[in-house]
Amino acid sequence: LARAPDGSPSAASTPAADPASRTLAIGMLRDFREAAGAPRRPLAALLATSLARGEGVLVISAARIGEVQRQLAVGDSTEGAYASAARQAGATELVDGALYAQPDGTLRLDLRRVELATGAVRASLTVRGADLFALADSGTARLLDGMGVAGPAGSVADVTTRSAVALRLYADGLRAKARYDSRTRDLFRQSLRADPNFAMAAFEYARLDPDRARMAELMADAVRLADRATVRERLLIRAGWASTMSGPELRPVADSLVALDPRDPEALLYAAEARAWVGEWAPARALLERALAADSLALRDPSGGACHACAALAQRAVLEADAGDLDAAEEAARRWTRLLPQRADGWAALARVLDMRGRHDAAEAALEAAYAMDPSYGSGHPSRVVHLSRAGRLADAERSARAYLAHEEPEWRAQAQWQLANVHRHQGRARDALAAARGFRTLRDSIDGGRTALNHVWVPALALAEAGDADGAAALLDSIADGAVRPGEHPANAARLRPLVVAHAAELRAARAEAAQLPAAA
Repeated sequence: LARAPDGSPSAASTPAADPASRTLAIGMLRDFREAAGAPRRPLAALLATSLARGEGVLVISAARIGEVQRQLAVGDSTEGAYASAARQAGATELVDGALYAQPDGTLRLDLRRVELATGAVRASLTVRGADLFALADSGTARLLDGMGVAGPAGSVADVTTRSAVALRLYADGLRAKARYDSRTRDLFRQSLRADPNFAMAAFEYARLDPDRARMAELMADAVRLADRATVRERLLIRAGWASTMSGPELRPVADSLVALDPRDPEALLYAAEARAWVGEWAPARALLERALAADSLALRDPSGGACHACAALAQRAVLEADAGDLDAAEEAARRWTRLLPQRADGWAALARVLDMRGRHDAAEAALEAAYAMDPSYGSGHPSRVVHLSRAGRLADAERSARAYLAHEEPEWRAQAQWQLANVHRHQGRARDALAAARGFRTLRDSIDGGRTALNHVWVPALALAEAGDADGAAALLDSIADGAVRPGEHPANAARLRPLVVAHAAELRAARAEAAQLPAAA
C-alpha cells in the first residue's frame, strides 16, 4: 500500500479509490409473497455478499447499512430509510427491488439500480430462480454485466452458507446487533447450528462471547472457516482474530481491509490498533480520527450502545496514556465525555487518567458519574478497587474487592480474588496475598478448564516471592517458560511473554545468589 505523509494507509492510493465513485448499497427488497410486501433481509444480505465478489465495485455491507439506519433512527421498513442510510454510508447507487412467487413454484426477482444523487434509474432487470441463492447469483451476474464489470466465478453459496435457515437467522442477527437487541448472540448461535460451516455466523457468535478463553477458541473456528467467505469477510475474520490474540498479522490484514474501503470505520480501527501496538503514535492518531469521522453520526445516537466512533475515542485515550503524554490522555478522555456525555465508559476512562495524574478526588467524581449513568457498568468493580488503591485508601479497596467474593458469576469472583491479592501486596500482607492469588488460580482454572494463561501467573508468583518462597515463585515461572502455546493462545503472545517470564525467574535466582543458572537463562 502507498502511505499518507503520516504513515497511515492512503485512501487516495488504494484500489478502492476508483470504484468508490461507484459504491453500491442494497436497499429494500420487498417480498410480495406476503401481502404487505415485507422487507426480505436474508436476500438483501445475500445479494450484498454476492456483489462484493465483483472486481472494480465497492459494496456497503448489510451490517453497516443496519448500523447507519439505527444512528439515523429511520428504521428499515421504507425505501427512503434505506436510501438515507446508503447515502450516509458513502454509497453512490442503490439496488432495490421486489420478490414474487411464480405459478410454477419458482421465484422472480425484479431489480433496479438507482443513482442516489439524482434518483435516476440506471438499470432495471428481472431474474428467475428456484431459490434465493439462484436469484442472488443471477442478479449479481446481470447487475455487474450492466456496469461493465466481470462477474465472479461460482455461486455465492460457495462463500457463505447454503442453508436458507442459517441465512435468515444470520440476517436477523445483524438486524438485532444494530439495535443492541439482547437476542443477538443467540440468533448467531442458531444460525451456526443450522450451518456449522457458516464462517460469518461463527465470527459474529465468537466475538460476542464475554469469556475471553472461550472467545479465542470460537474465533479460531471462524478463522478455520474463513476460506469459505468473500475477500472482505475473510479479512474481517482474520483481523478480529489477530486483534483478540494480539497477533502481528493484524497490520497487513487491517491495511488490506482499508484498501478495500478507505471509509470503513472498523477497518480503520484495526489499522490504528496495529500501529499503536508498536508505538507508531502519529499514524495511529490519524487513523483513529478517520474512523471517528467515518462514523461521526453515531455521536448523535442516544442509545448508548457500542459504536465505531466510541471505540475510536476510547482507543485515543488509551493511546495517549501509552505514549506517556498524560496531558493529551486527559484531553482525549475529556473529549470523549464532551462528545458522548451519557457514556459511562468515557467517564471511567477519565477517572483512570486522573488517577494516573494523582488527582484522586477528581477521579472519584468521574467514577461516580460513570456509576450514576450505568449502575451495572461492567468495569465498575475493578475500576473502583484500582482507584482506591492508587489513592492510598487500601482498607476501602479491600472492602470493595471483598464485596464481590460471593458474586454469583465466577468471572466476577475471580476478578475479586485478583484485585484482593494486589491490595494485600500493597498492604504488605504477603501471605494473605498468596491465599487470594491461589483462590484466583483455582477459580480461573475452573472457568478455563485448567488452561492457565501466561498472564495468570504474575500475581501468584509475586505473592510467593514476597511471602519468602522465592524457589516456589521461580518454579512457577519456569513452569510456563517452555515456550509452549496454550490452547486459545496466539504463538506471538507466547513468544512476547516468554522472555519476561524467564527474566523474572532469573531475577529471583540472582537475589538468592544462584549465579550458576543465570547464563542459561540469558
